[in-house]
Amino acid sequence: MEVRKDPKIMKSLAVERLPTLLERSIADPRLAMSHTSLLMAILKLNRNMVSKGRITASRRELMRFTKFRSIRTYHKCMRGLVECGYIKYYPSYHPVDGSLIIIN
Repeated sequence: MEVRKDPKIMKSLAVERLPTLLERSIADPRLAMSHTSLLMAILKLNRNMVSKGRITASRRELMRFTKFRSIRTYHKCMRGLVECGYIKYYPSYHPVDGSLIIIN
């Protein structure tokens, strides 16, 4: 079990999962490219976070990465990713704290 705690191995495991998750989202007929764009933004933030799979991000930050101009589009895509089982989303209504996103 000690092997899984090594940050380099954890990063390589996350990178190995990335193509599978993206391929699955692209092939999923329930999702549009906007959903995939949001998922890619979440995965990009995941690369920069210490604890892989658990991301704290603000709506503004994700909208900047995805180039979404509408809050409605952001929420529609976030809801779609949750309903399809790609992520778990725990919104934060605090202006400074970001929402918690867990990649499934």
